[in-house]
Amino acid sequence: MMKNKWIAALTACCIGAGALLSSSLLCTAANNQSTHVGDNTYTLSVVPERTSVSAEEVAEGNVTVHTKVYIKGNSDGIFTSAFLRCKTDSNQLYFRNLTTPNTKTETEQTYTYSGGTFSTKFLPYCFGKVSASGKYSTNCFLPSAADIANEPKFGADLYSDGKGGVYFTITYYTGYEKNEDGSYKLDSNGRYIRTGKTTETKYCDVTVDKDGTGHYSFDYLDQTYFNQLTCNATIPHFEANLPEGTKIPGTNDTLSWYAGDISNGANFLGESDEFPYMEMDLVIQQGTSNGVYTISFDDSYCKLNKVAKEYYNLDYEPAQITVGEPTVTVTEATLPSFLCYASSDLTPISPADFYADQADTKIMATLSYADGTTETKDITDVVRGDGSTASALYAQQSDPYCSVEVPLFYGSQPLVDADGNAITQKILIGKKGDVNFDGDVGLEDATLTLTYYSEHATNNTFWFYDDIAKEPELETLAYFLADIDTGSQNYGADGGVIELSDATQILTYYSERAVGNQPYWDDLLK
Repeated sequence: MMKNKWIAALTACCIGAGALLSSSLLCTAANNQSTHVGDNTYTLSVVPERTSVSAEEVAEGNVTVHTKVYIKGNSDGIFTSAFLRCKTDSNQLYFRNLTTPNTKTETEQTYTYSGGTFSTKFLPYCFGKVSASGKYSTNCFLPSAADIANEPKFGADLYSDGKGGVYFTITYYTGYEKNEDGSYKLDSNGRYIRTGKTTETKYCDVTVDKDGTGHYSFDYLDQTYFNQLTCNATIPHFEANLPEGTKIPGTNDTLSWYAGDISNGANFLGESDEFPYMEMDLVIQQGTSNGVYTISFDDSYCKLNKVAKEYYNLDYEPAQITVGEPTVTVTEATLPSFLCYASSDLTPISPADFYADQADTKIMATLSYADGTTETKDITDVVRGDGSTASALYAQQSDPYCSVEVPLFYGSQPLVDADGNAITQKILIGKKGDVNFDGDVGLEDATLTLTYYSEHATNNTFWFYDDIAKEPELETLAYFLADIDTGSQNYGADGGVIELSDATQILTYYSERAVGNQPYWDDLLK
């Protein structure tokens, strides 16, 4: 049973005293909103348009999967620069056709987003800008991308010679100027003056090893001591059959960006993940072995810069590509007894997002491929739901909260045990802020949350339910729904705790609705 006597007493106190609690919490809300600047952590997310290819596809030739990279987080952030680099865990997977803020389409396209509608030939990206008149601009200063291969000494672009080799043009100096007495001339800053400026086009043969890497070499003059040296260089995944004059593709995995107005920085175009930071094609090389491959980020390179030359904290969301869809048989499954979701959650249910915080969670499976090969591996961090959302599942129920068994998948394959029984995850869904499960967010919910915070702040025992042993699942769900900002799954053990601000947010949500507004939790948390 809910703590009805607490609710009645505290609610009466609030109303009878001129809603003193409401006024106090609203004042706290106003103060919090004036100082709260949002979460300083952003998540880099790589999203391929598909997550599996068949063994037959890679047997016939290279398979291309278009892939986008997003920056997700507080949409009010300001940025002066960004440096992102993707990577794969296999040489058989690589990138091509990287887009930059300056990439254009052949014809003008019209786009609709949260801020309105605009038309442009540019391919919109997350830091683009739309003026009040609806004109799109790239809002970018000299983006740098690894879309073209360069020789490593002078940075010149490489071109195909049409015969399996490459050529490039460099400009260099042949020495330092000297005075009549043989001493070196100096400029006004006391530096040696170089002379003999020369432009030269060099042609190089390329040999390709078994991994597809091209190797070439050339002689050059060192620009410090002017000694003749030899440079040995490589071209990953060299394409030997390109027509003459075609630029040799680079790694296509890196994009460095600077805001057009570096002093004031740039904002997201709409919400943070409405437009990608960059796009590219993931190439799965012909003959790639069956298995699961990961596309992730080089965290030693990636940086997201604030205006004040401080870097935001970064989290990473990699993606998996399955080659040769296997049959999956689960040999061991230790799952949480349930997970909590809010009915407002519109993203597909992905239990693996929570499994990392559950130390005892583990799913081991045997993967059997069409070519007869098998492997046994831990698939805990790559399982997903069936594509349904908490919002859609909740809408199918008539109760204030619901319990649903969601089938788990590995790629497109449903998880089953050796007897063919489906492996599922139980989830509980309720309305965020609806702590007493009456189907609405009201003053009683704010009161309960405030009471919980106050009692625990003084080390007293207080539960949302009288008999927690009888209904532990609902007690956990109530805690989750009351913990507005962090949504703890286990009474704060995962870092999320109920605080005064949670009661404030619930009361603010209730108050906004009471006067006819339509509040959104994400807006209240900004």
